[in-house]
Amino acid sequence: MNVVNVNANGAYEIVLGNQTLSTIGARIKEKTRASRVALFSDSEVAPLYLERVAKAISAVGLTPVMLPAMPAGEAHKTPETLLALLNDLTQAGLTRHDVLVAVGGGVVGDVGALGAALYLRGIRAVQVPTSLLAIVDSSVGGKTAVNLPAGKNLMGTFTQPLDVVVDPTLLKTLPEAYWADGWAELIKYAELGEREIRTLLNDPLDEARFLTLLTRAVEKKRDIVEADPLEKGERKLLNFGHTVGHALERLTDYQLSHGRAVAIGMRLVTKAAVKAGLCPEKRLVALEALLARYGLTDNVPVTLAAVMACFQQDKKRTATGLDLIVPVGEDGCEVRPYSWAALDAFLAPAFNGSPA
Repeated sequence: MNVVNVNANGAYEIVLGNQTLSTIGARIKEKTRASRVALFSDSEVAPLYLERVAKAISAVGLTPVMLPAMPAGEAHKTPETLLALLNDLTQAGLTRHDVLVAVGGGVVGDVGALGAALYLRGIRAVQVPTSLLAIVDSSVGGKTAVNLPAGKNLMGTFTQPLDVVVDPTLLKTLPEAYWADGWAELIKYAELGEREIRTLLNDPLDEARFLTLLTRAVEKKRDIVEADPLEKGERKLLNFGHTVGHALERLTDYQLSHGRAVAIGMRLVTKAAVKAGLCPEKRLVALEALLARYGLTDNVPVTLAAVMACFQQDKKRTATGLDLIVPVGEDGCEVRPYSWAALDAFLAPAFNGSPA
């Protein structure tokens, strides 16, 4: 088992290893005064794993409370789903000493942690990510949110979890289509300059190397989050590919998955950076090869004008434009501020009249 310690507006641990799920009850009992533990999941994951979590909770004398499962999918990451969760927590009678465990992918983790942060002005939450994307990205760092009609993740808080329990054996039931989302985020870390992650992604992965890959990704995010818990500076680097990606998600009514949208975003911004002379063309070639290796070759028939319109609702915008994460030089990325006009001009060569 690997343990990654995080200290970002609160200290917690991320434990990674096969069968770590069985330790969740003991970890909650050791760290809290809880007597009841609410289990929150979605309609796809709940039948697979909630009974196992409940068993681990009951084994240490705590009472598991099965909350109604939310409908699965990004389309249900809404204020209505959040309100339903808050009402369910109220009806269950949880106190401020009790704990919520979110078992699922990024949507469940975001909704569950936000609900915990709001209920009774805050109870503790444990993340049990069951997708590759949630393991290497959304379960780490304390971002919680739901979507609004105007855009993605516009309603949320920064609230660090009590614990993150990563059990890679849970990925055995992950549908093949969802793996691509996680691979996209791992490729993002490689583009941020994590050479060991790049090497691991380019080589065959056995069980041990896969656990190392997960741990290195979590450590990279930990380091950035600790330096910038509220995303005022360095943490913005984690948004490489995401600004364009979030726009593509919205323009496809979330039919395009998060990771596939981010992959397109990374490719477009890198292409624009090459055209602008910020990085060599071999970076784009290497990125496209790595994306292809993991099946991330999607195109979307949208225009730059439509993407720019979505940027106007991006949560990271300023009064005059927004910060974009761009690849610079042989390795790594930088946060660069752009006015709206400069951003349009920067991205235009990457679109070049063809699908994103």
